[in-house]
Amino acid sequence: MRLYVSGEGCDGYAARVSDDAVCCVCTSRPLSRALLPCRHACLCEDCLPKLDKCPICRSMISSYFCIRNDEEPLSELKQPPFLNRRLFNLFHYH
Repeated sequence: MRLYVSGEGCDGYAARVSDDAVCCVCTSRPLSRALLPCRHACLCEDCLPKLDKCPICRSMISSYFCIRNDEEPLSELKQPPFLNRRLFNLFHYH
């Protein structure tokens, strides 16, 4: 699977995320999440729950996976917290 990182060459492809790559929202924390389906690696774990669209291409975020985190296994697919809340509200689970 290809990951796309802003500022990586003309086609946007990055073979691996560099250690100094930072979140495009807060610009202070390291990149740790890649978004699906667009595969943009552009967010940290703190900024992901605040967004429902990719900040690069504006496509809806349906899921994500960890590309860097000492506490979670790499590439483990996750559902964004905001989608979980929406489903709970939709089905009136509390």
